[in-house]
Amino acid sequence: MLIVRTLTTSSRYYHSYNMPQCAVVTGATGLLGRQVLRSFADADWDVIGTGFSRASPPRIRKVDIQDEDEVVQLLDALK
Repeated sequence: MLIVRTLTTSSRYYHSYNMPQCAVVTGATGLLGRQVLRSFADADWDVIGTGFSRASPPRIRKVDIQDEDEVVQLLDALK
């Protein structure tokens, strides 16, 4: 569930939308990327990480994000 907050001059309104909670974290084999991946996972999101080195499938996949074909294959697999 995604919460969107809209502020007006007089009050606050909160809208929720039923959207899939899925995230792809690039650079997930690095120090910061690994923590971002963990934060999404702890919040019960479906999360996949990418990294060029030290990938540990299935959660972190080896993907060269400069290679368009590899990125397309990753996104197709996540559909």
